[in-house]
Amino acid sequence: MSVEYQVLGKPPGFELRNTINTSIGAAWINGTNAVIASYDYNRSISPLVKDGHSLFGAYSTPVSKKVRLTLYGIKGLSAGSPDVEAGAMISLTL
Repeated sequence: MSVEYQVLGKPPGFELRNTINTSIGAAWINGTNAVIASYDYNRSISPLVKDGHSLFGAYSTPVSKKVRLTLYGIKGLSAGSPDVEAGAMISLTL
């Protein structure tokens, strides 16, 4: 579980508000592999945009002793979230 409070300031010409982002989820680790799932809520930073609700999932596995590959996906549940998002991340241990 995580809770984040963002203070965005007051840039000229923009009406931004401080916001709260929360996430609750679980991880399953089997040896060196990990599966992560969470529900995320992001309060809108602007009165012109709706709040975001989404589901997040990821799978992470080592490719070698120094390289790890993580694949992730996000499914938006509200108008303030992207419909679908996916990506990959490569982590290198020095």
